Amino acid sequence: MNENQQEEARGESDRRSSPPSRQSNAVLVESATPPSDDGGAPQLTRRSFLMWVGSSGALGALPAAALAAPVAASAPVAAVDDALVTVRLTVNDVAQEARVDVRTSLLDYLRENLQLTGTKKGCDHGQCGACTVHVNGRRVNSCLSLVAMHEGDSVTTIEGLGTPDRLHPLQAAFVAHDALQCGYCTSGQIMSAAALMTEPCGRADTDVKEAMSGNICRCGAYSNIVAAIRQVRDAG
Repeated sequence: MNENQQEEARGESDRRSSPPSRQSNAVLVESATPPSDDGGAPQLTRRSFLMWVGSSGALGALPAAALAAPVAASAPVAAVDDALVTVRLTVNDVAQEARVDVRTSLLDYLRENLQLTGTKKGCDHGQCGACTVHVNGRRVNSCLSLVAMHEGDSVTTIEGLGTPDRLHPLQAAFVAHDALQCGYCTSGQIMSAAALMTEPCGRADTDVKEAMSGNICRCGAYSNIVAAIRQVRDAG
């Protein structure tokens, strides 16, 4: 084999071992699209269908990095932003100021920042009511509310409603009527019931059940919960 033949053999070997170029990738991507007529409707024959399937298979065999390279090169670089805000609010009659992530929920702020763990994280989707607190006197699912939205607001949790030494009437009624079992939902139930006392709600048990329907008790203590609420309403 002369020198020219050896050079051609080396070139052929390099071409076989080198990865597919961007140009070949683009050809494969274009050929992976089914052929169509002038009106844009698919127009497949046996030959064109086999060619399309074959090119699509070749495209799938390419390394993901080879196909993603052009996209990655054109993607903009995201700006770094700590996304922190300063929030001032009152929690259980105590002024609070914190610098928090704008994505922090009121529930997480109460539990993680202030260690007020009486407010429970249940479904974290606003469907169970275990996280119910009062904001400016109205009941709110704290898992669905961002703390950054509550600048200047007044928040009350179960810890601010009553203490073991001085129980709120509803807390005492829940104990008297055994309106709890596992106790996980109880703080949310009591906070909703306390708000119900100031809301327009009928006197019938069905009215109370409707007003409390956003609070789920997986233990099924509903009849005792209604009895506890009825006792406090009748006494007030």
